[in-house]
Amino acid sequence: MWQVLVNPHKFNFFAQQSEKNVYLHRQKHKNLITMALINCPECNAQISDAATACPQCGAPLTKPATDNPQPAGNNIPECPETHLAKSIILTILCCWPLGIPAIVNAAAVNNAYIAGRYDVALQKSQEAAKWCKYCLIAGVAFWFLYILLIAILTIAELV
Repeated sequence: MWQVLVNPHKFNFFAQQSEKNVYLHRQKHKNLITMALINCPECNAQISDAATACPQCGAPLTKPATDNPQPAGNNIPECPETHLAKSIILTILCCWPLGIPAIVNAAAVNNAYIAGRYDVALQKSQEAAKWCKYCLIAGVAFWFLYILLIAILTIAELV
């Protein structure tokens, strides 16, 4: 008999893609109401829980009172802003040592959100925004000092 050894970490990419597909499917169909099958109390046939009467025997069905008429799957929070484009542009134009943490945190936002960890996604989004601000401040300060230095050297050369 042959035995095949499988590394479970090798297929992590496929698991992430599967989670992403499930999330996209939920987002696409979030306005649809899901129905379950229940048994008719009279004839014991399987019918939809949204039916008002059994289609086989005609027995009226009573619906249980619910406090929340919306299905639980519809209250998925929005994905926080990733700041990925902003962090890439600021990394290229301003300050790459401070832009790299911004890119890393921005790239982690979607992964955490798809995995269902909204609090981590929100934290990573805030971290990416913070590093983008640091990168912008450092870039503006650098370019200001550079232009000031060129102006001072040009004036000193004229004198």
